[in-house]
Amino acid sequence: MNGEQIGGALGRIKHSAEAAWDRVAGGLGRMGAAKGEGLAEGLRERYDDARGRVEGAFDRWSPRVFGRRVAGPPPILAALGCRTC
Repeated sequence: MNGEQIGGALGRIKHSAEAAWDRVAGGLGRMGAAKGEGLAEGLRERYDDARGRVEGAFDRWSPRVFGRRVAGPPPILAALGCRTC
């Protein structure tokens, strides 16, 4: 076996190893992406469920329970800061 044959054999081995790695890495990447999409969908469903529960809980109470909403600081803080003076 001469140097050219050894170099050609090493080149084929290298090419085969790179192709195998690309298949493995690509498969792992696709599998990871699919798992990530599944997790994201599960989190979206949980978020939507929790949001629906919170909105449902707030819908059962009248706005008077929470008091009226106004922009700015609460009246006691405004009085202490003399903002109404």
